[in-house]
Amino acid sequence: MLKFSSLFFFLLNLFSLYAQDHKDCFDALDISGLSEFIFADSMKGAGLDRVELDQSICLDNPNNSGFEVNSFWLTWTVETSGSLIFNITPLAEKDDLDFFLFRLKEDKDCESREEVRCMTSGDRFFPSPCMGETGLRFGEMDLNEGPGCRGTDNNFLAPVEVSVGEQYVLAITNFTSREYGFKIEFCGTAASPLADSSSCPISSIDQILSADSELHIFPNPTMKGRSIISLSSSASKGNSIEVYDLAGKEVSTIEIQQIAPKKWTFDTSQLPQGTYFVVFKDSDVMINEKLVVTGL
Repeated sequence: MLKFSSLFFFLLNLFSLYAQDHKDCFDALDISGLSEFIFADSMKGAGLDRVELDQSICLDNPNNSGFEVNSFWLTWTVETSGSLIFNITPLAEKDDLDFFLFRLKEDKDCESREEVRCMTSGDRFFPSPCMGETGLRFGEMDLNEGPGCRGTDNNFLAPVEVSVGEQYVLAITNFTSREYGFKIEFCGTAASPLADSSSCPISSIDQILSADSELHIFPNPTMKGRSIISLSSSASKGNSIEVYDLAGKEVSTIEIQQIAPKKWTFDTSQLPQGTYFVVFKDSDVMINEKLVVTGL
Protein backbone atom coordinates (compact mmCIF):
# COMPACT_ATOMS: atom_id res chain seq x y z
CA MET A 1 0.00 0.00 0.00
CA LEU A 2 2.64 2.50 1.05
CA LYS A 3 6.08 2.23 -0.47
CA PHE A 4 8.70 1.77 2.21
CA SER A 5 10.39 5.02 2.94
CA SER A 6 12.41 6.46 5.78
CA LEU A 7 10.79 9.76 4.94
CA PHE A 8 8.07 10.88 7.32
CA PHE A 9 6.31 14.09 8.15
CA PHE A 10 6.87 15.63 11.52
CA LEU A 11 4.44 18.50 11.81
CA LEU A 12 5.51 20.53 14.80
CA ASN A 13 4.32 24.00 15.79
CA LEU A 14 2.49 24.57 12.52
CA PHE A 15 -0.86 25.45 14.06
CA SER A 16 -1.47 28.35 11.70
CA LEU A 17 -0.99 26.06 8.68
CA TYR A 18 -2.77 22.88 9.79
CA ALA A 19 -5.19 23.90 12.56
CA GLN A 20 -8.14 24.19 10.19
CA ASP A 21 -6.83 21.98 7.36
CA HIS A 22 -7.36 18.25 6.77
CA LYS A 23 -10.44 18.02 8.99
CA ASP A 24 -12.83 16.84 6.28
CA CYS A 25 -12.81 13.90 3.91
CA PHE A 26 -12.53 16.13 0.84
CA ASP A 27 -9.50 17.88 2.37
CA ALA A 28 -7.69 14.78 3.70
CA LEU A 29 -3.88 14.98 3.70
CA ASP A 30 -2.35 12.66 1.09
CA ILE A 31 0.39 10.51 2.69
CA SER A 32 0.90 8.12 -0.23
CA GLY A 33 4.49 6.83 -0.22
CA LEU A 34 5.04 7.21 3.53
CA SER A 35 5.45 4.42 6.06
CA GLU A 36 5.21 6.73 9.07
CA PHE A 37 3.44 10.00 9.82
CA ILE A 38 3.46 12.15 12.96
CA PHE A 39 1.06 14.98 13.69
CA ALA A 40 2.40 16.80 16.74
CA ASP A 41 0.07 19.78 16.80
CA SER A 42 -3.29 20.42 18.45
CA MET A 43 -6.22 18.43 17.04
CA LYS A 44 -8.70 21.08 18.18
CA GLY A 45 -11.95 21.28 16.27
CA ALA A 46 -13.62 19.57 13.33
CA GLY A 47 -14.08 20.55 9.71
CA LEU A 48 -16.88 22.08 7.69
CA ASP A 49 -18.88 18.85 7.65
CA ARG A 50 -19.38 17.88 11.28
CA VAL A 51 -21.81 15.04 10.58
CA GLU A 52 -19.81 13.00 8.06
CA LEU A 53 -18.97 10.39 10.70
CA ASP A 54 -22.44 10.18 12.23
CA GLN A 55 -23.56 7.30 10.00
CA SER A 56 -20.64 5.11 11.02
CA ILE A 57 -21.68 1.64 12.22
CA CYS A 58 -19.73 2.43 15.40
CA LEU A 59 -21.87 5.50 16.10
CA ASP A 60 -25.24 4.95 14.39
CA ASN A 61 -26.34 8.50 15.00
CA PRO A 62 -29.47 9.06 12.88
CA ASN A 63 -30.01 12.50 14.41
CA ASN A 64 -26.88 13.84 12.69
CA SER A 65 -25.97 15.76 15.81
CA GLY A 66 -22.35 16.18 14.80
CA PHE A 67 -20.20 13.62 16.63
CA GLU A 68 -16.94 14.64 15.02
CA VAL A 69 -14.56 16.54 17.30
CA ASN A 70 -10.79 17.01 17.37
CA SER A 71 -10.25 15.26 14.06
CA PHE A 72 -7.59 14.84 11.38
CA TRP A 73 -8.11 13.12 8.00
CA LEU A 74 -5.52 11.21 5.96
CA THR A 75 -5.73 9.60 2.52
CA TRP A 76 -3.57 7.41 0.29
CA THR A 77 -3.64 5.37 -2.89
CA VAL A 78 -2.70 1.70 -2.63
CA GLU A 79 0.59 0.95 -4.38
CA THR A 80 1.17 -2.66 -3.26
CA SER A 81 -1.60 -5.23 -2.84
CA GLY A 82 -1.69 -7.14 0.43
CA SER A 83 -2.68 -6.77 4.08
CA LEU A 84 -3.06 -3.28 5.51
CA ILE A 85 -1.70 -3.03 9.06
CA PHE A 86 -1.23 0.18 11.00
CA ASN A 87 -0.56 1.28 14.58
CA ILE A 88 -1.80 4.65 15.88
CA THR A 89 -0.12 5.94 19.04
CA PRO A 90 -1.43 8.97 20.95
CA LEU A 91 1.31 11.46 21.78
CA ALA A 92 -0.34 11.80 25.20
CA GLU A 93 -0.39 8.30 26.67
CA LYS A 94 -3.81 8.59 28.32
CA ASP A 95 -5.66 9.98 25.29
CA ASP A 96 -8.49 7.97 23.76
CA LEU A 97 -8.08 7.94 19.96
CA ASP A 98 -10.84 6.68 17.66
CA PHE A 99 -10.55 5.99 13.93
CA PHE A 100 -12.77 5.43 10.90
CA LEU A 101 -11.37 3.82 7.74
CA PHE A 102 -13.13 4.24 4.38
CA ARG A 103 -12.58 2.92 0.85
CA LEU A 104 -13.49 5.32 -1.96
CA LYS A 105 -15.50 3.60 -4.66
CA GLU A 106 -14.91 6.46 -7.09
CA ASP A 107 -11.69 8.38 -7.70
CA LYS A 108 -11.27 11.10 -5.04
CA ASP A 109 -15.02 11.10 -4.41
CA CYS A 110 -15.85 11.22 -0.70
CA GLU A 111 -19.54 10.78 -1.44
CA SER A 112 -18.68 7.26 -2.63
CA ARG A 113 -16.87 6.29 0.56
CA GLU A 114 -17.55 2.87 2.08
CA GLU A 115 -16.67 2.24 5.71
CA VAL A 116 -14.46 -0.84 6.13
CA ARG A 117 -13.32 -0.47 9.76
CA CYS A 118 -14.25 1.71 12.71
CA MET A 119 -13.01 1.96 16.28
CA THR A 120 -14.74 3.95 19.03
CA SER A 121 -14.06 1.86 22.13
CA GLY A 122 -12.88 3.73 25.22
CA ASP A 123 -12.95 3.85 28.97
CA ARG A 124 -13.24 6.35 31.81
CA PHE A 125 -10.10 5.09 33.53
CA PHE A 126 -6.49 4.53 32.50
CA PRO A 127 -4.87 2.06 32.09
CA SER A 128 -7.47 0.13 30.14
CA PRO A 129 -7.36 -2.26 27.15
CA CYS A 130 -9.57 0.28 25.36
CA MET A 131 -7.20 3.24 25.77
CA GLY A 132 -3.81 4.11 24.28
CA GLU A 133 -2.51 2.52 21.09
CA THR A 134 -5.03 1.45 18.47
CA GLY A 135 -5.12 0.26 14.85
CA LEU A 136 -5.17 -2.87 12.69
CA ARG A 137 -2.98 -5.88 13.43
CA PHE A 138 -2.48 -9.59 12.72
CA GLY A 139 -4.51 -12.03 14.78
CA GLU A 140 -7.51 -9.75 15.34
CA MET A 141 -10.98 -10.81 14.19
CA ASP A 142 -13.18 -7.78 14.93
CA LEU A 143 -14.19 -5.46 12.09
CA ASN A 144 -15.37 -2.77 14.49
CA GLU A 145 -15.57 -1.91 18.19
CA GLY A 146 -18.29 0.43 19.43
CA PRO A 147 -18.36 2.84 22.40
CA GLY A 148 -17.43 1.55 25.84
CA CYS A 149 -15.10 -1.30 26.76
CA ARG A 150 -16.95 -4.59 26.47
CA GLY A 151 -15.86 -8.23 26.69
CA THR A 152 -12.90 -8.80 24.40
CA ASP A 153 -12.60 -5.17 23.20
CA ASN A 154 -8.92 -4.29 23.02
CA ASN A 155 -8.61 -1.25 20.73
CA PHE A 156 -7.43 -3.25 17.68
CA LEU A 157 -9.21 -4.58 14.59
CA ALA A 158 -8.50 -7.13 11.84
CA PRO A 159 -6.26 -6.23 8.86
CA VAL A 160 -7.81 -5.11 5.57
CA GLU A 161 -6.95 -6.81 2.28
CA VAL A 162 -6.23 -4.03 -0.24
CA SER A 163 -5.51 -3.92 -3.97
CA VAL A 164 -3.35 -1.70 -6.16
CA GLY A 165 -5.09 1.51 -7.18
CA GLU A 166 -7.67 1.57 -4.38
CA GLN A 167 -8.04 4.81 -2.47
CA TYR A 168 -8.54 4.96 1.29
CA VAL A 169 -9.43 7.72 3.72
CA LEU A 170 -8.76 7.56 7.46
CA ALA A 171 -10.33 9.87 10.04
CA ILE A 172 -8.59 9.96 13.44
CA THR A 173 -10.31 11.69 16.33
CA ASN A 174 -9.10 12.48 19.84
CA PHE A 175 -12.05 11.88 22.17
CA THR A 176 -10.09 12.85 25.29
CA SER A 177 -8.21 16.01 24.43
CA ARG A 178 -7.80 18.60 21.72
CA GLU A 179 -4.24 19.42 22.70
CA TYR A 180 -2.21 16.46 21.44
CA GLY A 181 -1.74 14.59 18.19
CA PHE A 182 -0.69 11.10 17.16
CA LYS A 183 1.81 8.92 15.31
CA ILE A 184 0.72 6.35 12.74
CA GLU A 185 3.03 3.59 11.48
CA PHE A 186 2.17 1.30 8.56
CA CYS A 187 3.19 -2.34 8.40
CA GLY A 188 2.00 -5.56 6.73
CA THR A 189 2.61 -6.71 3.18
CA ALA A 190 0.73 -3.70 1.81
CA ALA A 191 3.24 -1.34 3.40
CA SER A 192 5.96 -2.39 1.00
CA PRO A 193 7.26 -5.50 -0.74
CA LEU A 194 10.55 -4.75 1.04
CA ALA A 195 9.09 -4.38 4.53
CA ASP A 196 9.85 -6.98 7.19
CA SER A 197 6.33 -8.09 8.04
CA SER A 198 7.61 -10.37 10.79
CA SER A 199 8.14 -7.22 12.88
CA CYS A 200 4.48 -6.21 12.58
CA PRO A 201 2.52 -6.15 15.83
CA ILE A 202 0.29 -9.16 16.47
CA SER A 203 -2.61 -9.56 18.83
CA SER A 204 -1.59 -10.10 22.44
CA ILE A 205 -4.60 -9.39 24.62
CA ASP A 206 -2.82 -9.38 27.93
CA GLN A 207 -5.70 -7.56 29.62
CA ILE A 208 -8.14 -10.45 29.06
CA LEU A 209 -5.68 -13.32 29.00
CA SER A 210 -6.02 -15.59 32.02
CA ALA A 211 -2.87 -16.05 34.01
CA ASP A 212 -2.98 -19.78 33.35
CA SER A 213 -3.60 -19.46 29.61
CA GLU A 214 -0.77 -20.54 27.33
CA LEU A 215 -0.44 -21.94 23.83
CA HIS A 216 2.55 -24.23 23.24
CA ILE A 217 3.88 -25.54 19.92
CA PHE A 218 6.50 -28.29 19.74
CA PRO A 219 8.77 -28.50 17.91
CA ASN A 220 9.07 -24.82 17.05
CA PRO A 221 10.81 -23.95 14.76
CA THR A 222 9.75 -27.05 12.88
CA MET A 223 10.79 -28.62 9.60
CA LYS A 224 7.91 -29.47 7.29
CA GLY A 225 6.10 -32.29 9.02
CA ARG A 226 3.97 -32.27 12.15
CA SER A 227 3.84 -30.12 15.26
CA ILE A 228 1.95 -30.66 18.48
CA ILE A 229 -0.19 -27.72 19.63
CA SER A 230 -1.11 -27.84 23.30
CA LEU A 231 -3.39 -25.43 25.15
CA SER A 232 -3.26 -24.58 28.82
CA SER A 233 -6.28 -22.42 29.52
CA SER A 234 -9.30 -21.85 31.73
CA ALA A 235 -11.37 -21.67 28.54
CA SER A 236 -14.21 -24.16 28.53
CA LYS A 237 -15.12 -23.92 24.88
CA GLY A 238 -13.74 -22.87 21.54
CA ASN A 239 -14.56 -23.39 17.90
CA SER A 240 -11.16 -23.62 16.25
CA ILE A 241 -7.48 -22.86 16.25
CA GLU A 242 -6.58 -20.73 13.24
CA VAL A 243 -3.23 -20.31 11.51
CA TYR A 244 -2.34 -17.10 9.66
CA ASP A 245 0.56 -16.18 7.42
CA LEU A 246 2.38 -12.84 7.58
CA ALA A 247 -0.09 -11.35 5.13
CA GLY A 248 -2.86 -11.93 7.65
CA LYS A 249 -4.40 -14.64 5.45
CA GLU A 250 -5.86 -17.70 7.17
CA VAL A 251 -3.99 -20.73 5.82
CA SER A 252 -5.31 -23.50 8.05
CA THR A 253 -7.96 -24.21 10.66
CA ILE A 254 -8.06 -26.91 13.32
CA GLU A 255 -11.67 -27.62 14.24
CA ILE A 256 -12.23 -28.20 17.95
CA GLN A 257 -15.04 -30.47 19.03
CA GLN A 258 -14.12 -30.17 22.68
CA ILE A 259 -11.37 -28.43 24.63
CA ALA A 260 -10.18 -31.52 26.52
CA PRO A 261 -7.57 -32.94 26.25
CA LYS A 262 -6.25 -29.61 24.91
CA LYS A 263 -3.68 -31.12 22.56
CA TRP A 264 -3.80 -31.35 18.75
CA THR A 265 -1.51 -32.47 15.94
CA PHE A 266 -0.93 -29.92 13.21
CA ASP A 267 0.39 -30.91 9.78
CA THR A 268 2.89 -28.31 8.54
CA SER A 269 4.03 -30.28 5.47
CA GLN A 270 1.91 -28.20 3.07
CA LEU A 271 3.03 -24.84 4.44
CA PRO A 272 5.75 -22.89 2.61
CA GLN A 273 8.81 -22.05 4.65
CA GLY A 274 8.16 -18.95 6.75
CA THR A 275 6.59 -17.47 9.87
CA TYR A 276 2.97 -18.02 10.92
CA PHE A 277 0.69 -17.06 13.79
CA VAL A 278 -1.40 -19.69 15.58
CA VAL A 279 -4.49 -18.18 17.24
CA PHE A 280 -7.01 -19.62 19.72
CA LYS A 281 -9.99 -17.49 20.74
CA ASP A 282 -13.21 -17.93 22.66
CA SER A 283 -15.55 -15.41 24.29
CA ASP A 284 -13.21 -14.82 27.23
CA VAL A 285 -9.69 -15.66 26.11
CA MET A 286 -7.51 -15.01 23.09
CA ILE A 287 -4.04 -16.52 22.78
CA ASN A 288 -1.53 -16.51 19.96
CA GLU A 289 1.87 -18.02 19.36
CA LYS A 290 4.39 -17.61 16.54
CA LEU A 291 5.22 -20.71 14.50
CA VAL A 292 8.32 -20.91 12.29
CA VAL A 293 8.41 -23.49 9.48
CA THR A 294 11.87 -24.22 8.08
CA GLY A 295 12.95 -26.16 5.01
CA LEU A 296 13.57 -29.89 4.89
